[in-house]
Amino acid sequence: MELSLETELCRFVVDRKMFHRQPPAPKLTLFMPRVGPGEEEPTLSTFNVDELSIDDIWVLGQVEVGDKRSRTIKARAHLRVKDIEAVGLSLNPNNVPPRHVNVESWPLQKARQLSIAQQLNAVVVESGTFSIRPKE
Repeated sequence: MELSLETELCRFVVDRKMFHRQPPAPKLTLFMPRVGPGEEEPTLSTFNVDELSIDDIWVLGQVEVGDKRSRTIKARAHLRVKDIEAVGLSLNPNNVPPRHVNVESWPLQKARQLSIAQQLNAVVVESGTFSIRPKE
């Protein structure tokens, strides 16, 4: 699936420590990259959710993120490709798992990573694209 500047990407949240409940908002840790197993560079995991319904977005997160960790998806944050590229990061739509997109080109210095995480967090807060999963 090709990415455009307007493509909507989603970061799923399984840990309540990564967001504030009132008012609902992500914490900076949600946007800090990690070095995964077998990786050398820090990345941030997102999913392409373009053309999915709200219900399908929750299902995608639960199946591809929550279930694989034996956790429940608690919340989600949306960013557009242009928001990520505006802070100097690049995207790798590797589709492993389906619809997966790694956010790459992170600086190695934690202070610079934190600065970028703050910028991404501000975009989500200002655009109102953070959602806590409704109780079922």
